[in-house]
Amino acid sequence: MKSNGAHSIQRSMGNAGRENRRGLDKSDTSDRSLEIASKSTKPRFGPRSSFHNQIKADVFTYFRDRKIDSKGGKVLYFKTCAFLSCVGLVYWLLVFSVQSELLAVLLAIALGVSIAGFNFNVTHDAMHEAYSKSHRLNQIVSGLADLMGFSSYMWRWKHNTFHHCYTNIIRVDTDVNPKVFRGLSAASPKTGIYRLQHCYLWMAYCLLSLKHHWIDDFKHLATGCIGEHTITGPRGLETVWLLAGKAMCSYWMIGIPLTRHRWSVVGLFYLITEFSLGLTLSVVFQLAHCVEQAEFVEIGDRAESDWAVHQIESTTDFCRGNRILTWCVGGLNYQIEHHLFPQISHIHYPAIAPIIENCCARWGVRYSLNRSLRTALASHGRFLRAPLRHQKHKCVSGLRNSNGGQSKNVVR
Repeated sequence: MKSNGAHSIQRSMGNAGRENRRGLDKSDTSDRSLEIASKSTKPRFGPRSSFHNQIKADVFTYFRDRKIDSKGGKVLYFKTCAFLSCVGLVYWLLVFSVQSELLAVLLAIALGVSIAGFNFNVTHDAMHEAYSKSHRLNQIVSGLADLMGFSSYMWRWKHNTFHHCYTNIIRVDTDVNPKVFRGLSAASPKTGIYRLQHCYLWMAYCLLSLKHHWIDDFKHLATGCIGEHTITGPRGLETVWLLAGKAMCSYWMIGIPLTRHRWSVVGLFYLITEFSLGLTLSVVFQLAHCVEQAEFVEIGDRAESDWAVHQIESTTDFCRGNRILTWCVGGLNYQIEHHLFPQISHIHYPAIAPIIENCCARWGVRYSLNRSLRTALASHGRFLRAPLRHQKHKCVSGLRNSNGGQSKNVVR
């Protein structure tokens, strides 16, 4: 008899396999199909390889042998309470208690970091159906992101569908904008002021959450598009919750503080909080995909590689041995593991990372890791200076397996 955990992980792996073959035509967190309308720009991956089957089997064996659930369970329930308490405490001190200006600035920064931590650990897992085995509970918890200013509906499209399926494919992965990261291709050269992007982008990162809160979500809602992709707009209660979330976020972040402080003070500390939140979100995600080791692919290239190989070679882990960082960022320093198995909770990534790395070593797939935060930040800095140098074009090659044979199905 298989345990509930084994059944859960098997479903997760089955979904991951279908995602590689269909391009994630069905979101792993939506209750209905999310079809990509812009099929003309939709790359196709090659057939699933023996390597992909082997890596799924190895991870499945880990959960089956230990009879553990692949979801977050009680650990995530605790982290939910911990991060909500942290956000609430910092907010109360900032709005109702503190008198020192310096301490208020530090609390505003801490509030932004706490909100980022809550989304890293809680709503991110929920939107990938990794928080709980209950779809309804995942939907409820993911909806908390709306109270923090981020539309959970738009996030599923942008992140779950376009980013996770087409990682680092230029103009298809909506998290990689060639208008922002200049020099990724010949079509977006680093000219003029863009030559200094390795300096000014660090400041631009601070604007990420503001842009999402007040521009992107409303733009996507009005136009029905994210980047070059057409999406199915929210319906009924989905639209109501999107707009209600914006209103409630504005109320607790701006409205309540205005009852106790001057508008200029509220505006200043609101911006400090948003800048802290935006910078934290940006840096964590950039260290996984916009570094020297991560591959980028042009839309015109034939993405013939196996989906799993593409995910591994376009993603980089960092600071894997740092337990404090791993706890704070919700395991997002284990991005390779997350991209291969998004429906497995992040609390299991440290355990399955060596399994995936060993499988990659046996089959000759490049597994990238920056061992410290300093080296990861330095790698991102060098990437910003010369991104085109790190763009790879996939070509046909064999993939050596553990027995020294070749798997002809894999293109790297």
